[in-house]
Amino acid sequence: MATFTTYDKTAGNLRRSVEDTIMQISPEDTPAFSAAKKTVAEATLHEFQQDSLVAANADNASVQGAAATFTNPTDVEVRSNRTQIFQKTAQVSGTLQAVKQYGIAQQLGYDIAQRGRELKRDIEAAMVGRDQAAVTGSTSTAAKMASVINQIDVSVTTATAAGGALTEAAILSAHEKTFTKGGDPSIL
Repeated sequence: MATFTTYDKTAGNLRRSVEDTIMQISPEDTPAFSAAKKTVAEATLHEFQQDSLVAANADNASVQGAAATFTNPTDVEVRSNRTQIFQKTAQVSGTLQAVKQYGIAQQLGYDIAQRGRELKRDIEAAMVGRDQAAVTGSTSTAAKMASVINQIDVSVTTATAAGGALTEAAILSAHEKTFTKGGDPSIL
């Protein structure tokens, strides 16, 4: 007795329909890291200078012929933060690097780009995703940078709203306080 197998046209030798692009579904925006001014640190303790102007005085007016008065300027403040080493690795076999794949021209290049995106998100999380003081580090303890909240003067971090609700008035008040203390609040 002969056995017959029916041929399924949706399988077998028919070419699969596979999109030749890999869709990235993880969020990869890093607004704080992207907006931050970049500089080169030449030591593990990076110091920077900060100065401020006296408060604006709308009543600043002098009479004709008045003698100039002198006020002592404020001292330049030296601030600091620690450097932090962020690390990701990528490794592929020679075979995986050589074979043709959907959506990937070169596996190692793709993996390096993915690790780069992950590093940016790790830096963003270290900057604004936690309240962390700087850690000096040693041969047995990893050095860590202070998060942004630890770099901001406490006098500009207090914004209150009635009932604790976040309102437009509270946001505008916080932006105004930041501006008068020398910040440029263009990103919320």
